[in-house]
Amino acid sequence: MHHDYFLPLHQRTLIWQFVRREVLTRYRGSLLGLGWAFLTPLLMLSVYTLVFRGIFKARWSGGATGNFEFALQVYAGLIVFSLFAEVTTRAPRLVLDEPNLVKKVVFPLEILPWVAVLAGLIHLALNLAALLAVAAIARGGLPLSVLALPLVILRVAEPPVDARRAAAARLGGLAVVETLRSPEMPLYLMSFAGTFGGSSMFSMLGYYAMDRAGGSPSHVGLMFTALGLGAVVTQALLVGRVTRRWGEPAGIRIGFLVGAVGFLAVALAGQPATITAAVGLTSVAMALIRPSLAALNSRLTTTGYGTSLGMQTSFDSLGRTLGPLWAGTIYHAAMAGPFLAAAGVYLLAGIAALRLTVPTSGRTPPR
Repeated sequence: MHHDYFLPLHQRTLIWQFVRREVLTRYRGSLLGLGWAFLTPLLMLSVYTLVFRGIFKARWSGGATGNFEFALQVYAGLIVFSLFAEVTTRAPRLVLDEPNLVKKVVFPLEILPWVAVLAGLIHLALNLAALLAVAAIARGGLPLSVLALPLVILRVAEPPVDARRAAAARLGGLAVVETLRSPEMPLYLMSFAGTFGGSSMFSMLGYYAMDRAGGSPSHVGLMFTALGLGAVVTQALLVGRVTRRWGEPAGIRIGFLVGAVGFLAVALAGQPATITAAVGLTSVAMALIRPSLAALNSRLTTTGYGTSLGMQTSFDSLGRTLGPLWAGTIYHAAMAGPFLAAAGVYLLAGIAALRLTVPTSGRTPPR
């Protein structure tokens, strides 16, 4: 057992060789090389800042509201999250991804988790250096408290066992009941409706295009391209204007009602071109619904933004799970059934959205 605790020390040379290979191999042959380690989170930061700060006008409670301060705080959280996401994503496949090493009896498989964690820490260090450099340039220096940063990273206080059990009990039972009674519950149901209808169409669209309209694989590919393009254009040009001018409830109403028309058009269409046009209309609707729901949820939440966002994601996932199951069940009985059902669900959600309101204090005035 002693040997296990000191494994990184005993195998430090081998671990370092694998970490070095891991870091260099990831960017070998790319134009920017190791520069991608800096560029990738910066690109993500730009998108998050544009969407949440530029479109939804998000602000930190009690903190600085400047664009630069917002970007620094988002970036600080993003680089820590990237480490966690990278390590946890790779963990289940650490052994499967190295079949040649597994077959070597003398190879210490225990070093593979250390390799993954240390490679992730190297990327975190690079991004942290970039964050501190930008902050120092913009603010004219850094406070002495930055010297305590390694302690913050290396030691994260864990609550006592009793406190964890009490928190788990609250989250496991009472929090769910409170959430189901909260003002956000209609928004969760609308999130379910949005993904239920969308996933019903996604799962059967290829079969429908070929069985109903005699479409080819190229036609199906064009339909999914229309889905993507419609979402990109809508989120870039339309979502912000609609929510700023009329508020998030209007974006939700318009999205569901337009989506109902789009799904109905898919069900009635008989040619690949008309199906593609109808699919593009549904993509516009779905691209309006999701960000509008997320923004309104953040304003109405009474259980905390993290909890409400988690519940909304759970209802999203439930819709994505049940939508294809339902669509596959009724497709053989009625080819247009999944799309007619999606149109009905969207219509009901659009009618329910007519009762949505946004807090007056949280409205962003039109520009």
